[in-house]
Amino acid sequence: RVFSAQPFIPDQFHGLWGDIRVGCANSPLDNDTGFKIEPRKYIAHEQVCHLVSILKSEKRSLTAKFKCQEEGETYEQVKTFNISQSGNFFISGEIKYIRCDEKQ
Repeated sequence: RVFSAQPFIPDQFHGLWGDIRVGCANSPLDNDTGFKIEPRKYIAHEQVCHLVSILKSEKRSLTAKFKCQEEGETYEQVKTFNISQSGNFFISGEIKYIRCDEKQ
């Protein structure tokens, strides 16, 4: 088996997340009320961030460096992802997000 040297975001963070105040009725990506986490990238409305490196990884928390593109600009940023013990909620500062079904 060949292992990739590229880092990846652990499975428990993957999925479509919507602001709990708005829910998942409309696509969180289209109306800028949520985001999507994939194995190697983070997508929010017009921002696409590709994983560069993982700085700290725990079961419910991840801090990583991303290279982002948004409206023609390219920049690097560090993001921290935190999820609840149940894995159904994503916490970012004062905002709580709920896991949305991928079929939305």
